[in-house]
Amino acid sequence: MKLEKYSLALSDLRMVLKEQVTDDLKGSAYCKMAVCYRALGEENKAKISFAVAEKLIKDEKEIRELEREGKAEFHCIKKESRIPEEKQFISKKVRVEERPTMGRYTVADDYIKTGEPIVTEQPYAACLLPEMFGTHCHHCFHRLEAAYGCADCSNVAFCSPGCRDTAVKTYHKFECKYLDLLIGSGMSILTHTALRMVTQNSLAECLGIYQNRSKEKVYSLCTNAEKRSGEDFLQRTLMAAFLLKCLERSGYFGENRKDKDGDLTEEELRVCELLLFHLQILQFNAHEIFETRRSKEHQFKGSKFIYIGVGIYPTASLLNHDCQPAVTRISRPPHQGTSLAHEYLQLCEASFGNVWVVSSTEQKPTFQSRHQ
Repeated sequence: MKLEKYSLALSDLRMVLKEQVTDDLKGSAYCKMAVCYRALGEENKAKISFAVAEKLIKDEKEIRELEREGKAEFHCIKKESRIPEEKQFISKKVRVEERPTMGRYTVADDYIKTGEPIVTEQPYAACLLPEMFGTHCHHCFHRLEAAYGCADCSNVAFCSPGCRDTAVKTYHKFECKYLDLLIGSGMSILTHTALRMVTQNSLAECLGIYQNRSKEKVYSLCTNAEKRSGEDFLQRTLMAAFLLKCLERSGYFGENRKDKDGDLTEEELRVCELLLFHLQILQFNAHEIFETRRSKEHQFKGSKFIYIGVGIYPTASLLNHDCQPAVTRISRPPHQGTSLAHEYLQLCEASFGNVWVVSSTEQKPTFQSRHQ
């Protein structure tokens, strides 16, 4: 409240009221809520909160303080603005083509201006880097101001009760107890994303996806399975089996499968097949997620792009890699029919890393081995 973060203060006070506290503490919480509501210009809610506080507080000194607060003039602040959520779209100036040597890819179907957005898309699944767990929301990746924790672990934090509740009701309830093991195993963030593509859905939903994979755009992405070695498949199969065992122990397949070993059920085999497929498509189709970190003066010049996570974007994945990229916001006007492509990025543990600043002659043998 002293920082004038009244919306965050209200969220904290609502959490206090859900706990088993005395009437005096409840009264004090309602009094503070009234102050926050008045600061936000919501006078009716402030009056109701003051009225509830008067009924709960029994101490005369506190009642007099409450009356003083109720009569005090209060400077209203502007409501905290929210950035509107962008609608998902792909520009009409882009079309998808397919060739045996290139697979599916996008080309410009019309003149596209420099700086013109061509794709806006939410990730099908995304994971935060472990080193960002203490500074960013585990669910929406926003930088934390007031953190809300998980009731069962201290590994992650959320920016709001809404993000926390959404995560706990879906993927986090299965990942929570095994997050230390998953990170300690040394697996890459792409492997975590492969798991998240399962845990963000219920078992029934996951099996439904397995039966109707053609309806999900993400499952039409290239795996290059025919070009993989036996050793590559072995490593990915072992990782898929490890992730499956974590799902079993977490109760994803029901309590009756939690502590049972032996032959896998049909449901477990199908989920394991999906995990193996995820591990293949993510190697070539995942995107890094960055935040723009500006200076204290909020100057864009000199700002830094900080790598915070990885996501899989079904539409944006159709944009191939190239030594002279032009997307995801057009950096050089392409002619009609020109392929639209990302820059080539160095791969490390099957995840995207930093841009390589080397000659095309040096790049091509390495990239050919990774992307073909």
